[in-house]
Amino acid sequence: EDIDATQRRVAEEEKKEKEEAEQAKRDAELAQQMQADLNMGGAGGDVIISPTAAAANRAAATAPAAAAATKPKPPEKKMSSHEENMSKLKNMTGDFFSGI
Repeated sequence: EDIDATQRRVAEEEKKEKEEAEQAKRDAELAQQMQADLNMGGAGGDVIISPTAAAANRAAATAPAAAAATKPKPPEKKMSSHEENMSKLKNMTGDFFSGI
């Protein structure tokens, strides 16, 4: 390859990377707008939400989920190895006969 061809190829690759970055930015903005629309109950295309309002909506939506995630789990009932193996065997038997 000569120098001119290499420089053209590098310039084309840089241009392509720049276009991909711009497209990714537009896609991210569109995704945020669509998510905000969903959070608002599908209000429609005429509603424009500022990024701070969208962030507040996301924070409000994730707050109940975070509270539910921290809820302590009840202790698991420990089974003996015999009970555990019998449970596995029952499940395997059920799976085998469900195909008939």
